[in-house]
Amino acid sequence: MHEIVNKTPFSAEGVILQDKNGEKQWIVAVKATYNILDDGTTEIAEEQKPVTTAPVYLDEPGTSSLLYDTDFVLSKKTTDVILNGSAHAPKGKTKSSLKVKLKVANINKTLLVKGTRRWIGFLFIVFKGLMKPFSKMPITYENTYGGTDPDNEKRLHKKNPVGTGYLTWPWKLKGQNVPNIYSGSFVSRLLGNKSVGFGPVASNWHPRLKFGGTYDEKWEKTKKPLLADDFKDEFFQCAPKDQQTKSFLTGGEPVELTNLSPEGKLSFEIPKISLNLKTVFDDKDDEISPLLHTVIIEPDDKTVSTVWHISVPCQNRDEILRKTEIRLSDSL
Repeated sequence: MHEIVNKTPFSAEGVILQDKNGEKQWIVAVKATYNILDDGTTEIAEEQKPVTTAPVYLDEPGTSSLLYDTDFVLSKKTTDVILNGSAHAPKGKTKSSLKVKLKVANINKTLLVKGTRRWIGFLFIVFKGLMKPFSKMPITYENTYGGTDPDNEKRLHKKNPVGTGYLTWPWKLKGQNVPNIYSGSFVSRLLGNKSVGFGPVASNWHPRLKFGGTYDEKWEKTKKPLLADDFKDEFFQCAPKDQQTKSFLTGGEPVELTNLSPEGKLSFEIPKISLNLKTVFDDKDDEISPLLHTVIIEPDDKTVSTVWHISVPCQNRDEILRKTEIRLSDSL
């Protein structure tokens, strides 16, 4: 039995996966959840969010946006920064249009959020109706450009099949919602035909899907059920490309959020922790320093979670793998 001996206040799980060469890897993920306090400091949350062992969706899988991707991946090339949240107008006010911003490390991303509108029209002419001001607007892929044509399910927006506005014929837009979420660029606001957001990208959406490899007749005959030869590790990066850091974060990096909480401005640092993970085999012990794979910011709940990850080769050794011990280094 492969045991997790967790001496930290955080959540932790382990699993054995096979890479595309069929080599077994012992994967351990540690998820540390912190409360964001009003003064910008953070403290360990009493209720720790569990390690995500399978993708979690906003609603029905396949017809709604991804909320959390699995924390069990073979590897990542850098840190994914995810934000699940809403645009907030100033306290006691409503806004028809509002800019929101996420800033951390090399990430400096601005989105424009607009109030709810519907397409209206007469015969074959459609135009945008009046905008309803909002005090709070969820930033989800359902509220940005994309979607699936109800008359032709094979015709869908490959980057966002759950959005709104993507239809074969313009007059079919009548009665549909106009997208609420736009990129910060003038062209995107003008055309309104770009899918944008702060949340994770599902594995069957582009651009992630193109990194997943080719599963054809040759694969069935030679590699099934392993990953395809042309599979790329970029597939495991679940954040939008502009929310993937240039190099792995280590904790301590400042975060600045604008109009993503009722306070308007929210600043804090990604919690910095020092973890020691020792994996025990019958013949020897392996100690590997974990990498910070994912940062999940949820300003509506005033929480930030960091997912730390190790991958231990265990081909032909899984039967003598006993446990991974997880401790805070300061406690050793």
